[in-house]
Amino acid sequence: MQTVVIFLVLTVVLPIVITKTTERGRFDFIHPWLREIWMVLLVLGIWYVLEQPLASEFIMRHRDGKLAYLIVFLVGGLLLCLFWWLMGAVLQEKPKEGTLARQVDPFAVEVEPIIKGSGWFFVAQDKQILIPAGLVAFVTLRNQQSNVSMVSRLGIQVLLGNDWVALHRIDTRRLRTVYFALPNRTQAKLLDMPLLDTLLDNKNLANKETQRGWTLFFNPVGRPLPEFSYLRVTVDDVAGAHWTSEPLLATGGNLGTPKADDDLYKMTHAWKVVRTEDISTVPIATEPEN
Repeated sequence: MQTVVIFLVLTVVLPIVITKTTERGRFDFIHPWLREIWMVLLVLGIWYVLEQPLASEFIMRHRDGKLAYLIVFLVGGLLLCLFWWLMGAVLQEKPKEGTLARQVDPFAVEVEPIIKGSGWFFVAQDKQILIPAGLVAFVTLRNQQSNVSMVSRLGIQVLLGNDWVALHRIDTRRLRTVYFALPNRTQAKLLDMPLLDTLLDNKNLANKETQRGWTLFFNPVGRPLPEFSYLRVTVDDVAGAHWTSEPLLATGGNLGTPKADDDLYKMTHAWKVVRTEDISTVPIATEPEN
């Protein structure tokens, strides 16, 4: 019984203790040699068993001893081979959960279409001032995290030269009155359109849940946005996650065509005209809101 206990301690208990001792950054230099250490301990265990009186008696029972040595050699060799294979399988490094999670982006996003052209869309602040939107983008956002996520901030950056420049987003959670107007603004169309800020406000996005809506960005009238070909989206959530998308090709064009007033276009992107109003006397902001 004592022999069995010592053998198990040498070949099972001690290797497990060694493996656990070298985890979490301790004795890292031993890690590449763990498999060999296990094998040495097995050999020591076999050697200890063979030194016991029971093993010697088994060998001496056979007059020439050849059969006994052959059995010991075959059993020992088979045991070593199986142990070597088993240790290779047990000690194989597996990716941690956190590593796998980081390989998947927390969000997925599409931005299309993009309408550029200052002086066409305005966000009204109690009809006291009009905030011009120089860029209007339809954003599709999907939560790819396994847990729910509440978005706290969403932004767009555009590539100007070699620099990424953040656009100033108009907060449509509290400013929800949006107009589409020709330059004189006497026949401005009050729009009922899905605003992504509003859809995401205090909203827990479940895993794979998607929200779609328009986002509007400030740009002064008469000061056209610089030309850009690429943009990227930034997303923050209340849990502290911060994500920046890969560069996206900026599709769309200047709003000098009737595209934004086209019935099919409005149906596709879910906006409708509520009524027509004269907002020509309402002053226009020259600086973004605070």
